[in-house]
Amino acid sequence: MKEREIQRVIDSCGVSNSFAATLLLSHHWNSEHIIDCWWRGATDALIQENRDILVSKAGLPKAGPLHFDDEISSISEGICEICHGCPDKLLQKQAVKEGIRTTGSQPLKKRRKKVQPTKGVKAINRQLKELMKKFEVNLPNEQDISIFEITIKCKGMWDGIVSRFSITLPVSEYPFAQPKSVVCIDDSKKVFHPNISPDDGTVCLSMLNSDWSPMNTLLHLCEAISELFIVPNWGHSLNDACGEMFNNRQVDFFKHLKKLGAKNPAKGLAKAKKRLSDINGNASNNNDRARSEKTYAQLKKLPCTELTAALSCKHYYCKSCWQNHLDSKFQSGPHSVFTCCPSPQCKKIITKDLVKAVSTPPSLKSFQKFYLQSYVNENKCFNYCPKGCGQVFHYPKINSVTRKVDCPCGHVFCWGCLKEDHNPLSCENAEAWSVQERKLFKGKTRADLWTDQNVKSCPKCKKRIWKDGGCMHVTCYKEKGGCGYEFCWLCKGKWSEHGNGTGGFYACTKYEELGKSGKLTGESAVAFAAKTFEESKKEALKKYEFHVERFNFQESSVGHANNRMKKFGDWQKDLNSNTAYAQSESLIDATKTLKEVRNALKWIYVAKYYVQKESQYASLLECNHYNLEAWTDALQASLEKFEDFDALGVSADEETTRLVSNIRTRNAQVKKYLEDICEADELQMYFTDKFESPYSLKIKEGLDAYKNVRNTEGATSTSSSSSSSSSSSSSNRR
Repeated sequence: MKEREIQRVIDSCGVSNSFAATLLLSHHWNSEHIIDCWWRGATDALIQENRDILVSKAGLPKAGPLHFDDEISSISEGICEICHGCPDKLLQKQAVKEGIRTTGSQPLKKRRKKVQPTKGVKAINRQLKELMKKFEVNLPNEQDISIFEITIKCKGMWDGIVSRFSITLPVSEYPFAQPKSVVCIDDSKKVFHPNISPDDGTVCLSMLNSDWSPMNTLLHLCEAISELFIVPNWGHSLNDACGEMFNNRQVDFFKHLKKLGAKNPAKGLAKAKKRLSDINGNASNNNDRARSEKTYAQLKKLPCTELTAALSCKHYYCKSCWQNHLDSKFQSGPHSVFTCCPSPQCKKIITKDLVKAVSTPPSLKSFQKFYLQSYVNENKCFNYCPKGCGQVFHYPKINSVTRKVDCPCGHVFCWGCLKEDHNPLSCENAEAWSVQERKLFKGKTRADLWTDQNVKSCPKCKKRIWKDGGCMHVTCYKEKGGCGYEFCWLCKGKWSEHGNGTGGFYACTKYEELGKSGKLTGESAVAFAAKTFEESKKEALKKYEFHVERFNFQESSVGHANNRMKKFGDWQKDLNSNTAYAQSESLIDATKTLKEVRNALKWIYVAKYYVQKESQYASLLECNHYNLEAWTDALQASLEKFEDFDALGVSADEETTRLVSNIRTRNAQVKKYLEDICEADELQMYFTDKFESPYSLKIKEGLDAYKNVRNTEGATSTSSSSSSSSSSSSSNRR
């Protein structure tokens, strides 16, 4: 009962098994209530709100992907925090507030025109001038301002050390795109810092990734690098040796820094702790930049802008600044739908309405595309056509066996594995047939099997002997370094004890009896295990090859049916009569059915390969398969009688009319049998999970038994033979 409720929530909500079970536990196993709350709401925001309430009670994280507000907090109620543009609406509102009379837009005409946000080379030049007032800056190439170097006098535990860093900027997109890299160009071993890679000098700085904001300047960046020496980020260490020494051998760490030029690391550590305490204490006060209310006279001096927009965080930016920010973010792909407000440290996510209000048409199109992708990627009930046509499918029965999907682009695929349709076989068994079974039957141990049966040691002197044909009477020749001992090749007993009573020269009944009873030892036991495994493998290989042949035949028949369907389509274009067209439609539909059923038949043969003969499903599958293939062959035979469509139409003779009628009947019958075999509940239950083939199981069991004997008995014989004379590698034959 509980499993059914879990499956119902999985199918309807597209969540994982554990997620569904946790939801049900916290909501008294009321699946109807969970499903109702999951989809309740007229907008995405309301749906998300209901989901958040639902999962919070269960102590689960937010269930996406509807993590979006639907409204813009406010329009034109603040100044742009990047370019300081003031919207006309805000200026008029302030004029009314101060009681200043304005005639139409007279005051607005005297204002300066909107200054576009400084971007690219202009922004870099302006910020470099500001940076040079506090840091030593060097341009390796004065013609290229995208790369510059700064010198930082380290503080904290590194006080006394001077380091140089190279910063690379994206010229065209800066500051709306973060710097490409910050690298320490001094000997990284000399710096010995947890956030500086000892390999290439790369600096780990949060500002360069998730915390970057277009409001940051080069001065902010360099100050952040300097701050790393006062308060290192030990949680994201790039230098394991540095972190290990600081945590476990702090005295050695201080001594090492002193050797590098640091003055007093211990004192620097105390200052760092105080600095960290101050940062944590003032964090709440520094989350937002102060925005004092400006007078009408002050606003009038600011450049004008069409509008400013803000999320619920109340950080206002003009349309141009929003566009630059979004354009740079939307280049990163589907994850850009979770782009945050441009303000530093602000985690508010952009909304659909905001993007519509401020973005350019290409950016809006990208956002809508990524929005859909993010929803599809996080919802198990949706998927794209794997051919890449862009079609999205909703398939709520996630664990259903019948997962065939027909895309309008013509591609037919399996919902479960997104590969070709393999109904009625499970995805696991389809994968096993294509990969594991082929690998199993390649016989990678053939060389080992041959060696174990054709190379043995003399029972007396342990000389290695290679038998190349002949009878079972083997002599270890003295002239070839042997001892002259004569023995039976199979059981390795004295040849004097063998004769017609033990099978003669070409057999050994003792060997067979001892082998079956498990009394053989050493190389004889290994050889018997190899022989037994090889015989069982040959038997299983015949069964495998039988199903492979049928599989390949049905696969080629799919191609023939596809060619016939195209040919019928070409012939149909030349028809003028409505009657002839209707008849041709029946023939084309029958050809489509033929193509579909041939594809199903090839996988049905694979299904039969995996079904145990004694299984209760074997007879059902065999009966349905027999009927389906018989009617399919009859349908194909009827379709092959048409070499053209000239005989179709009102003037068609009685034989042609009867043939078309028979094809319609057979087509309907084939569809029925196909549904019986692919939709039958009994077979669906059987093929939900992966099953081992009885033939491959037999091979695996035989292989395990052979390896067991080889590892136990073969190890003894190998060690004894290796201790024999050095001439043991020579070949001896009877």
